[in-house]
Amino acid sequence: MMSLLKKYLLTGTVVTVAAAFVIFGWQVYLERTSKSLSGRVISQSPLQPDSTSTLPGLKVTVDGIPLEKPYLTVIEIRNSGTRHIQASDFEADIELRINSEARVVRAQVATIQPEDLDLKISGEQKSIKIKPLLLNPGDSFSLSILSAGDKPVFTPRARIAGVGKLELDEVSTKKQVSGSQFLAAVFAVVMLVIGNLTAPSFIQSGSLQLTRKTALFISLTSSVIAVFTIGPVFEAIGLQGFRQSFAIIIFSMSVPTLSILWTLLKGNEAISNKA
Repeated sequence: MMSLLKKYLLTGTVVTVAAAFVIFGWQVYLERTSKSLSGRVISQSPLQPDSTSTLPGLKVTVDGIPLEKPYLTVIEIRNSGTRHIQASDFEADIELRINSEARVVRAQVATIQPEDLDLKISGEQKSIKIKPLLLNPGDSFSLSILSAGDKPVFTPRARIAGVGKLELDEVSTKKQVSGSQFLAAVFAVVMLVIGNLTAPSFIQSGSLQLTRKTALFISLTSSVIAVFTIGPVFEAIGLQGFRQSFAIIIFSMSVPTLSILWTLLKGNEAISNKA
């Protein structure tokens, strides 16, 4: 039993070390190259009851002017990367365009982080513009936007050097895993199992008819594929940064750990039967 346990331990070590190197290399790559700007709708609430309300005649007014279907929306913009974004990186203002049925009534800064952020905004009926500014990693600001006419749908537009398309995540109550992400998780588990089964510790005992080099290549390749596949799944459920890396390491150790426990259990049963 101890000989078999050592083989499982060696398998777990190979898989875990491979995963750790992949995670470390990926984190270093992100820290050196990641430049990202993200947006999200923090909240969006109607300010007037609908027609079925028990309070007929209730109206919302601004400066004495009644508003039809008013909404209050809070939107956050954040430097979610690991590199700073300079004002000179912007080709033009950041723009939040509103759908044709709604119009912007008023917009103002809700929060800024840090407090000395040089934030300047201007509003029109169909859009809100934010002047280019320096955003260090983690810097963020949020805008409170009062609109009327219909439920607003905002479309962001930003042209920034080294940054992809600015997306605006809609308000959501909970994280959900899609069908494709579930299949990706299953595939990652299969790859991790293959990585364990083809580790050289098993080949040495003759359980698989493969050369040691071939087995080592399959084991490491499968483990790396498993790590890269499971990463986006963890991100989809809200695990990012250190928490995501920690979850990947736990995932990488899961199969060898279960193998060790299974080996110990079978060994104890064998001892009990002999007794």
